[in-house]
Amino acid sequence: MADRQYTTESEETHWPASYGGRRNDSGDDPEVIAHYPGRIGFTDANASPEPNDYNEQGGIFLHLSRHGKSVVNFGNGFEFAVIDEPGGAEPTGAREHVNVPMEKVIRDNSDHLFPTFNTHIPDAPLPEDPSRFNRFDRFKQVFESRFVDRRRGTCSLPQYVDLYYPNDHGGGARDINTERARLVRFKRFVQDNDAALGLTVDLLSNSPCWKDTVIFRRGGRHPERRRSRRWPPLAVPGDQPLGEEGVRQQDRTRALASIFKTVNLILGLPPLNQYDAGASDLRDMFTSTPDFNTYSAQPVQFARLANPLWLALTRNIDFSRP
Repeated sequence: MADRQYTTESEETHWPASYGGRRNDSGDDPEVIAHYPGRIGFTDANASPEPNDYNEQGGIFLHLSRHGKSVVNFGNGFEFAVIDEPGGAEPTGAREHVNVPMEKVIRDNSDHLFPTFNTHIPDAPLPEDPSRFNRFDRFKQVFESRFVDRRRGTCSLPQYVDLYYPNDHGGGARDINTERARLVRFKRFVQDNDAALGLTVDLLSNSPCWKDTVIFRRGGRHPERRRSRRWPPLAVPGDQPLGEEGVRQQDRTRALASIFKTVNLILGLPPLNQYDAGASDLRDMFTSTPDFNTYSAQPVQFARLANPLWLALTRNIDFSRP
């Protein structure tokens, strides 16, 4: 839940059981609450907290707004409890069974047509279907129409932009529940995420916003899937040197709280809680010598076939659930 930095005790206790398939809600299994008048827990919410899960001081959006900072949100903290994520759910992504009250600061500062978590919706344009709705194109549409005046060379981006590209999960850029998709899914979903990130850096670095912008990508979410080594925190500002791996800088030891602490320092804000207060910041990833070089996204060469051994070993696995 990147919009809040830390969760409450109730969320920490029931979420792991739900995510592991041990404690579901009535949307998944009516027998779970057959003898109760209400739901046992709002366990399927990925990004939008149920009111009982709100923290005393609020999350990052409330923290920024409380101190007079402008924000805009694309897809994060905008999901509902007990959700479906079907194919063909463009443009909004998730379909909710039960409406959960949404924090006003998020509702008022979010793009309501940017998809939430739904791995059936691509993060980036698909080479074989360029007209298909995708998250990057929606962000680009809003960016060019609301926040950039290229004729005058001006940028009016809010001080904090939260942009959600969720296809670093086990889903893919097409329906993962079909056999045809299963052949390409395993090697494609990460590339879809990478393509969207590359296009975003290309878009921002070739805009009037670049000299005053820094892009932070959060680090690994699922170390049990060996992905943490692939997803280190990434900083791409227009005022620091190119890293040896072809990106500005990467760091493999610090996590989300370090990013939030650095955001606080850049915007001159106090910490929100003990986690960003005690985190190490990312100041060593910056330099005092500006480097405003731009980037050009390179086309991703999507793998078309998965390893035959992997297909054989996973033939009986149901990929419709985590």
